[in-house]
Amino acid sequence: MESDRNYRKAKRDSLPAATEAEQKVIETLVQKCLEAKGQNVSQWEQEIDEIVARLYGLSEEEMRIIKSRNTD
Repeated sequence: MESDRNYRKAKRDSLPAATEAEQKVIETLVQKCLEAKGQNVSQWEQEIDEIVARLYGLSEEEMRIIKSRNTD
């Protein structure tokens, strides 16, 4: 039981806090992706990725590394 509580706390604490404006932008982009049913959504997905990367404080170099590994 203690380990479950610690896991939930660690998971909760590791998520970055987004402002209300950032949350709204992400929600809007996700809604567009859902409405498009996955067709031609790469630009919106990229915007979401960039917002989330900023929330986590990733550098441009770290983002390039992640993108290069995801294209393989």
